[in-house]
Amino acid sequence: MRIASYGLAAWLGLGSSVCLVSLAIAPKIAQAYTSRVNVILERQPNESYDTLVRRAEAVARAAAQRSFDTDVLATEAEIIITGQHIGLSAPILTLTVSRENWRSRPDARRWSTYYPNSKQLLRIDDPVVAATPPQARQRPEPTLGTGVIQSTLRWSTTDDLDLEIIDPSGQRVFFQNKRVASGGELDVDSNAGCQDTITNPVENIFWPQTGAPPGNYVVRVNLYQRCATRSGAIPFRLRLLVEGREQNITENVDDSRKTFEIPFTLGGGATPGQPASPGNAAPAAPANPSSTQPQTNPRPINRARQVQQRMDNR
Repeated sequence: MRIASYGLAAWLGLGSSVCLVSLAIAPKIAQAYTSRVNVILERQPNESYDTLVRRAEAVARAAAQRSFDTDVLATEAEIIITGQHIGLSAPILTLTVSRENWRSRPDARRWSTYYPNSKQLLRIDDPVVAATPPQARQRPEPTLGTGVIQSTLRWSTTDDLDLEIIDPSGQRVFFQNKRVASGGELDVDSNAGCQDTITNPVENIFWPQTGAPPGNYVVRVNLYQRCATRSGAIPFRLRLLVEGREQNITENVDDSRKTFEIPFTLGGGATPGQPASPGNAAPAAPANPSSTQPQTNPRPINRARQVQQRMDNR
């Protein structure tokens, strides 16, 4: 080659140095191009679509970096990530970025195009994660109202027990009717509808020192809803204070006896009575006979609306 070139140069009347320089400055021309990489990701067992996308982003980022690191001629990288599931394929994302942009911001999310319909195309149903119930906790006991009558219910489970008192006119003080005309008031209510439950619940009903009508009353403890237990008795403690005389009762309710009740009389110096059996003890007849309440669980049928009203009133 050198001899032929030299002869041709001499024939053309040119010096040999020209020929040698020409050969030295004529390398093969290099052309810039886009580096393209295709990656297939198989969905892992119980992997959600969002997790699959995050994994695709990590793979795309690594592939783009490798493309620029190993090929100095690549001016652009295009990474296509395809997902596979149960024999189906669909694109997850495409990362397209220039070398200059990648150098300034190597962020796969910034330069990727996503295909959200691929979740349906791949027939991926995100696994259902069972909700972890919030841990029940104790709460400092609030200040309880007191007066000529005070009834306080305490128990130690997150179940929903309800305290109520029926006054001599047949008016019920309970979570849905927190105040009555005779002055009775439910001022503390706990574990309503199994929401915001605590392990030291307390409920309290009282009449102030003046205004409570004399006559026969009935205290009731109702098992409204089980929140933590499925069966068995739920023990409770009931404190009854009437005109300064105190009585403490330890009892329980369960699915066979959802209501416990005890009568007492205000006026005349009578002491609180003994627990009444469901079949034979009841308050004095109310002024309106139609308001007489059964001794079984006295909750209305529409429980969902009752619970919502109760939560709103707390």
